[in-house]
Amino acid sequence: MAKINKNREINFDFLSKEQIMELAKPKNSLERDFLKDALKRLGDNTSVAKLAEYLGVSPRIIYYCIEDKKLVAFKLGSRKVILTKSILNIVDLDN
Repeated sequence: MAKINKNREINFDFLSKEQIMELAKPKNSLERDFLKDALKRLGDNTSVAKLAEYLGVSPRIIYYCIEDKKLVAFKLGSRKVILTKSILNIVDLDN
């Protein structure tokens, strides 16, 4: 089960999007399996609403994570589009 990690020790404010994506790489098989499932269900890019539903959290929490630069996102018109591979920066996976 995944839960949101709000108290990450890394300061994302001064990192580039490439560095943020580097931090989001899976470090073990549990994270690889979680990311594989997320990519299968959400695709490479996803919306705030779909990611919030997938993680079982409020969209407001996803917006906070975008503001804190923990998620790599870009605007497409008036919508925020999130790179699904960056979600490992905000989740803790229980064994």
